[in-house]
Amino acid sequence: MFYFIGNTLGTQITGIESAQLKRLKLFAQFGEPAKLVTADRQMNRAETAVKYGLNASSYVNLLDF
Repeated sequence: MFYFIGNTLGTQITGIESAQLKRLKLFAQFGEPAKLVTADRQMNRAETAVKYGLNASSYVNLLDF
């Protein structure tokens, strides 16, 4: 399993978050398990995840634990 770790995934993303999302899609395309992990508190986390095509199997926030 590969983990791409970042701070947050807001309504406007930087180049780093964009690269992480592209990398995640590329890994999924080739059948490699990978997740995007974020660490910052985010009130609209579920809405933002849906906006970028993420689901519970591809995205986790450290505050969930």
